[in-house]
Amino acid sequence: MTQKNLLLFLFLTPILWCFSEIKKDFNSRDIFKKTSLDSIVPLSKFDFNYIKLKTKKLRKQVSVNEKPCNENTKITKEFIATYLSSQKTVIGDYEYLNPTNYDGFCLKQHKEFKNYNLFTFTYDNGTCCRTLYVATVQKKSLEIINIGVLAFSGSENGWLGDKYGKWIGENVLDMVTVSYYDDDFVEDNNNSRVDTTWSVININQQGILKENNYKRVRYLEGRKME
Repeated sequence: MTQKNLLLFLFLTPILWCFSEIKKDFNSRDIFKKTSLDSIVPLSKFDFNYIKLKTKKLRKQVSVNEKPCNENTKITKEFIATYLSSQKTVIGDYEYLNPTNYDGFCLKQHKEFKNYNLFTFTYDNGTCCRTLYVATVQKKSLEIINIGVLAFSGSENGWLGDKYGKWIGENVLDMVTVSYYDDDFVEDNNNSRVDTTWSVININQQGILKENNYKRVRYLEGRKME
């Protein structure tokens, strides 16, 4: 080896070694990153802590006229499909909770009881009505015990309705349902009908919901019928 080649070799060797170490460092980082991500064991995504983080504590007044949904309170399609969409409703006009607008679900409030947990959520069907539901679930999971309608507000085809109320005990609600009907919307006819029903909703120790009506008043064309 000539003196010139020797000097060139001595000059390039540290540079080549440096590039080699840099490459090793990047490779080791990639391996570490991949290993770290692959070794993470995902926890259960949905539990009651998930509900609590996205809701407020249960309030005394019950109505759908609360703050609108936001990105934090919206319920994911996965949650709806897993826990809500196939459930029967024990209180309300529809037998099943059958959503047509998956973007209309929002979590609202929660409460923990001795034998079960409870949370409320709203559903806006995107056309006429907004409904507040209550769901009772098992203590150690989100397995649904019962789902029922607590309150609603809406209007469609000559009907206007509202349901609202309040908690009057640890597991008792006093509710009022008002429905107004006017098929033709002609003021001179005065054929409107107004139904008002008072009811009590009880939740037993097992988280079972039951509603009982205790008073009803009906007006037809401005005259009291019952």
